[in-house]
This record gives sequence, structure tokens and C-alpha cells, in this order.
Amino acid sequence: MCASRFSWESAVTVLVITTGAILPGRAEAGVRKKESTLSAAEKTAFINALRAVKASGDYDTLVNKHLTYGGGGANKAHQGPAFCAWHRQFLLELEGLLQAQNAAVTIPYWDWTIDPFPSWLGGNGCQDTAGEPFSDVNGWNVVAPYDDDMDSDSDPDCGPTSTALYRTFGVHQPSLPTAAEVTAMLSRPTFDLANWNRNSSTSDNAGTPAFVEGSFRNYLEGWSGTSSRMHNGVHEYVGGNMRLGTSPDDPVFFLHHANVDRLWCKWQVQWFGTFHHLPVAGDHDPQARADIAPDGHNAYDDLIAFAGTVTAYDLINMQALGYSYDDCSGPCIETGWEEGSRTTSQIMMDQNL
Repeated sequence: MCASRFSWESAVTVLVITTGAILPGRAEAGVRKKESTLSAAEKTAFINALRAVKASGDYDTLVNKHLTYGGGGANKAHQGPAFCAWHRQFLLELEGLLQAQNAAVTIPYWDWTIDPFPSWLGGNGCQDTAGEPFSDVNGWNVVAPYDDDMDSDSDPDCGPTSTALYRTFGVHQPSLPTAAEVTAMLSRPTFDLANWNRNSSTSDNAGTPAFVEGSFRNYLEGWSGTSSRMHNGVHEYVGGNMRLGTSPDDPVFFLHHANVDRLWCKWQVQWFGTFHHLPVAGDHDPQARADIAPDGHNAYDDLIAFAGTVTAYDLINMQALGYSYDDCSGPCIETGWEEGSRTTSQIMMDQNL
């Protein structure tokens, strides 16, 4: 039971999950810690669990899932409102696999506003020596070798027959996001906006204040806001395999996305009295409102790529998902709340959009 209750006197009600139970198929995942605070034993346990998942073939299945559903014109994981929820579920899938190897392991997060690249995950360039934890010598062979010319991997940068992981720090993006940029991003009051894509800051309502920097989601994903390009910019800064649709080939992908998820958590706490996913519509919408965003991106749509019925709506309440961060446990959300029968247009009018 939450210690405090959200006031219904606020301007808008909050869109929340309607069950307080941990969702089916998920165990208590535990606390995700800042990677730079992990002990040597915790780092070793995480690396060993990752290697075991890789050896089982399940890791490469996740890599291919991201490639299949995270790119192209019908992108189900990026360039739209589902970005945060899709990757939250993706992290939970890996965490479940890791905990099948070692129940004490959680995915740490890389706070790139403070810390440099986590050196305990290896270094720059080709990861092809025995001393690197994710080298091909140690059995870490990537699904898609990196070719900086982007010409169908005809000449991978680590060699014509190499399947080694590759990084190019600072080549394609010179710097990492700053704390000031994160503060500016967290000041965005609206989760997402029309046109519900990478151009959500340019629509018929572009003259209103909320559109000055675009939506929170578009800012976090990296399509509007700062020159560091937030999420997108970190992929580019690390470079190499992190620039591809198969970016989970690099384990730092999951530490990066844990930090992205943590920032969504912080935004949820800061803007507790607003909707944590827009637009409100979708396949399982109890009000049967017409879809507004592309399929898979509405709050009640099935997130494309995952077994069963998992919607963004199901993933809003971190406390019901059974995990937290060492500095964010998510907003205190009571069970049984519904956002009612209002349309997305009415919701946006309530927020002066």
C-alpha cells in the first residue's frame, strides 16, 4: 500500500496499470544499481551470467528481435510513443534470463552524465583479445559484424572474417549527454505529442509552449532537444556495433537502456499528475477509442515482438513490475485507477496542448 495518495484535485488524472500484482511471468527483479558502484564480485557475476545467456543462444535471439522489430519503416520500438515501454519490456526479458543463471543479478545502469564508458565491459576498438570480457576469443561473436562503410558488411572493420565486437568511442558523436541536458529533458511536461513519431515537435500545435522542445519521449529518444541527442547520441558515441539495428550485440546496450528507463522513472515521479503514456487508445482499450499512433504505439496496443498480451499500459507501474533503481522506485500508484472515457484530444486540451 502506498504511503500517500495522488490527489484527484489535480488538473489531470494519471494513466496507470489497474492491478497491483506483479505481472504474470515476472519475479521480483530487485534493485538495479549504478554500474560504477558495483563491487568486483557483482561485476563478475553480471559478466558470467551474460556469457551463459549468450552460450545458450537466448542472447542472440534478443539481438535479432531488436533488429526485426526495431528498424525500418514499420518501427515498433523506436520513433514513436512505444519507445520507453518496448525497451522496458526488453530489459525485463534479459533480466529474467540473467536471473535464471544467477538470481542475484540485475542489470546495472550506466549514468553517462557522470561516468565514462564502463571500462570493466572492455575498451575501444575490436574486442578480440582474451583479456576483454566480451571478445570473440572468449566466445562473444556478434550477430552482425560492424562495417563503418555501411556496405552490407563486405569489409568488417575488425577483419574480413571477424565476428568480434567493435567500438569507436567519440567518432560519430563527440560527447555524452550532460546533467543539465537531462534536467531540461525532465522539464518536458508531456509524454508524447502528435505526430507520434520522430517529428513529434512539429505539428499543427507547434506554436504552443509544450512543443518548444517537443515531447519528453522524443527528447529522451534523441530526435529533438540537445546536440548530444540523448539516447541516440549515446549509441553514436559508443559507435561500432552500437550504431546498428543489432546494437544489443554490445552488452553496454542494456546498461545504456537501463539508464534510459531510469530517466523515464524519474520523469514519472516528477510529473506524477500527468499521463505516463500517450496516446490513449489501442487494441485493448476498454473505451474502444480509435487508434491515433501507428500500430503498437498506442497505450493499449500489444507491444509488437513480445509473447502474449503486453501493452504500454501494463508497463507504466514499476512497483507492480517488481524492480526499482537505487535512486528511483517509480511513482506510488494505487490500484484500480482508470483514466476514464476521455479522448486523447480531451486529455491534451486539459494539459493546454
